[in-house]
Amino acid sequence: MSLFAVFLAIVAGAMAVALVALVVTLVVLAVRSRRPSQPRVTYRND
Repeated sequence: MSLFAVFLAIVAGAMAVALVALVVTLVVLAVRSRRPSQPRVTYRND
């Protein structure tokens, strides 16, 4: 693999991680706003 291909792979991987983190954040915020009666989060951060 050329250096440019490796660079593209790293950038694509970083974008994928950021996208997953964004989706998880949106889901967590949606669940929290949907259940205001449970202020304490029962999920453990792995």
